[in-house]
Amino acid sequence: MKNRWTWVAGLAFILIFAALFSIRVGYFDKEVEVPENFLDVERGFQDDSRTFMDILQNGKKIGYVDSSFIKTDDGWLAKETAYMELNALGTVQKTTLTSGAHLNPDMTLRSMGFKMKSDLGSFDAKAWMDGDVLKVETGVGEARQVMEFPMESPPLIDAGLMHLKALRELKPGEKAAYPIFDPATMTNYKVAIKMVGPDSIKILGETIPAKKLEMAFMGQTQTTWISEDGEMLAQEGLMGLRLEKTTRDLAMEETSFEKGDDLFALAAVPVDTPLMSPQKLKMLKVRVTGADHFAEKLNQGRQTFEDGVLTVKVEPLPDPGLEVPYTGDPAFLGSDSFIQSNHPEVVELAHKIVNENDAPQEKVRKIIQWGYEELEKTPVLSMPQALETLRTRKGDCGEHAMLMAALARAVGVPAQVNMGLYYVDGVFGFHAWNSFYVNGQWITGDATVGQFPVDAAHLQFAQGGYDVQLEVAGLIGRLTIEVLEQKK
Repeated sequence: MKNRWTWVAGLAFILIFAALFSIRVGYFDKEVEVPENFLDVERGFQDDSRTFMDILQNGKKIGYVDSSFIKTDDGWLAKETAYMELNALGTVQKTTLTSGAHLNPDMTLRSMGFKMKSDLGSFDAKAWMDGDVLKVETGVGEARQVMEFPMESPPLIDAGLMHLKALRELKPGEKAAYPIFDPATMTNYKVAIKMVGPDSIKILGETIPAKKLEMAFMGQTQTTWISEDGEMLAQEGLMGLRLEKTTRDLAMEETSFEKGDDLFALAAVPVDTPLMSPQKLKMLKVRVTGADHFAEKLNQGRQTFEDGVLTVKVEPLPDPGLEVPYTGDPAFLGSDSFIQSNHPEVVELAHKIVNENDAPQEKVRKIIQWGYEELEKTPVLSMPQALETLRTRKGDCGEHAMLMAALARAVGVPAQVNMGLYYVDGVFGFHAWNSFYVNGQWITGDATVGQFPVDAAHLQFAQGGYDVQLEVAGLIGRLTIEVLEQKK
């Protein structure tokens, strides 16, 4: 089972964890000289400015957060490390999110940096406000690129959000919304906050007065308890996750760590009727509840969605002799910080896999087969990047999808990344695969299972970057699926 579960990857989970721990973003000021090792030094963060929180999953301690937040002459500085031992497919992966922050006096973003590292992957990003544009630099080594995000106003991070006077002064039942940018997922979204009212919470054996807030974003809701001065006391959300204030000694005590519940199993969507030979399915009809707001995205391509019923049919391959020029979005032929299709290593490999005179359909077939045979299937809790996957030759579906898109684009075949669910061993798990523009139509392909086109057990919820993929990950814990009909 473990080998088959590696088809269903850690992409959704690292997106969710990155969003839940979005206070773990760090800030670098582009206009002020900052040491390169800023994230690795204290620089004014004395012990008396530090707070610690346990990270719990269904009551089991799986990590801790070490954070500092101090006033400076020109704003605020924050530094934070979140350390987690995450159970992915029975294997515990040590994952660290490290950051530092430089905020304006009103708690809004000035500039930022972020580092994520697990046993099998790593990711980092830097960003800064340039007028009303947020610029984000990310990527691997010489393939680093800068992306631009126009902003109506400078965004906040959770660390600053909790210290806003206006937030603390909300009356019971009152609501507010604030823009948040998360560099871990390259997404800009709004957090809707409701003041539930006064409450109390037990911390370290002592009952403490608190204010209770509900924070909604990306389809999920977190409950947060803060003190009168805005210090976070506890926070809990989906998948049994909870942050709870503790002491330094208790937070870092190694013997207190436990093996948490398997992330993949927690997020899986069970079905009462098993699928027969899912990789041979040509048609699948299921009733989906909890995803009505995805109706438009579900009802496209090889799928139809009507009255809560999703019907998936494997698309026929077009006539290989047909040639239809691509006139769609040029981004699907381009390169970015995660799909580095113009990097020399990617271009060189792509031209080794395919022949120059191969038809587009044959190019895709060869690329999918190469990915299926040459990439080691293993869960990786990081942000998938094509170039890093090319170099390590290992990863789960997220890594496969990013690299396949890059290889296809490198030889002139438009490609997208799809996000949705895939059936494995009696459940639907979150999964990523691709669509390729071939002879006038988009055809699906999945290198993790070696399919082109993919079977009907692939349920597509979205196409695009991490912004839309994070929306899909927000469905965790909300979906139910009932199998109505299946045909080989």
